[in-house]
Amino acid sequence: MPTPSPSHDRRPPHPDETRIVEDHAQTAHKLAVWGKYPGAWATIIAHARAVRFNNHDLWVVDTHAGAGIHLSREHPDGIQPGTPILACYAARSVQQRNPGTRVHIRAVDIRAEYVQTLNTRVQPFRAAPEGPDRVDVEVYRSDFAAKVPEILAETAPGQCRSLWLVDPYGVAEIPHVGLEPLAVPTFGPEIVINLDVSGLWRVSAAGETTSTVDDIASSLTPAHVTSLQRTYGSDVWQAALRGFRPRSRAYDLFAQLYANTFPAFQYRNVYRLNSSGNQIRYFVHLAHSELAVTAFEKTFKATQNVGLFQGRGLNLPERAQSAVAYHELFAGTAMSVDQLYESGRLPLDRGQIKVVCRAAEQEGFGKFDEPNRKMTWHTERLTPQLKLGVDG
Repeated sequence: MPTPSPSHDRRPPHPDETRIVEDHAQTAHKLAVWGKYPGAWATIIAHARAVRFNNHDLWVVDTHAGAGIHLSREHPDGIQPGTPILACYAARSVQQRNPGTRVHIRAVDIRAEYVQTLNTRVQPFRAAPEGPDRVDVEVYRSDFAAKVPEILAETAPGQCRSLWLVDPYGVAEIPHVGLEPLAVPTFGPEIVINLDVSGLWRVSAAGETTSTVDDIASSLTPAHVTSLQRTYGSDVWQAALRGFRPRSRAYDLFAQLYANTFPAFQYRNVYRLNSSGNQIRYFVHLAHSELAVTAFEKTFKATQNVGLFQGRGLNLPERAQSAVAYHELFAGTAMSVDQLYESGRLPLDRGQIKVVCRAAEQEGFGKFDEPNRKMTWHTERLTPQLKLGVDG
């Protein structure tokens, strides 16, 4: 497939719209995780029994949402949905499978042009007919720290549960104080932070020729120290300087020390994302529930091998490719998951086929009745919801 061209929209494109996602292992891995986890998280809560909180209204919050898509070499449409769109897809799927459950999506970005573009891209979720296909999604132009208390207050009635993705471009965009309100509720929020540890190390400007902690510390400029203090909320980061050699140990220390700056969360775990080049990123997962830890760890492990048909997991382009293939074969027909499996036309198991059917509905190829495991393929594909150029 030829490399797709960037958008010619009059608004400046988001960086994700101009770079190929498959060339950035961390981003591809992030999308693989976020393509699975919000749905798994919401399903667990929706199915909870004998609870003392409202498990019918859930919130998924993206604090650095961007414009909502990524340029892609492998996806048939040349683009992949970004984290806020993936959250909307998960919300719709969970609502369809759990009558009475509402998943509320809140997306924040500080750049007006990205908010305007993302607002256009999520409009089809808002405009769907009343029922499980309609998603309550709001996009705000704001510094994320200023918006956290307001969104958190939405979840307070009934002690509703919320899942927060903090995914900035640089560490300077994660002031510790901005996240601290999320540590106040005893059980409500669960947080996933995409932490650029290599960026933290570069910020520290500690040269490899230095031999002691004092030498490293003395090489820091006031600006470097201020940035680290702002990110960690204190001078706790200095403990990582003792683990400078080997460098990988320093990365691990930086990530875990950062997680431990949120002691109100009982569970504080770090997961290293696949990497390319010199960029090292970790998912920092903060939770109050052991069940949440198990679910996130399972999701992360299932996505560590991002590539062509690694194990049972299918990445986003693979789901889309399979949806295209099935539509070409069965357009205009209705087939159960078992019938698609028994057709033997694609080397997929029943679980994978179900995932492909969900993707096919998202991509406009048909309608998936998940409770009855039946896919009705449209004769012609609907107009794709996502595109690079956004009018208006």
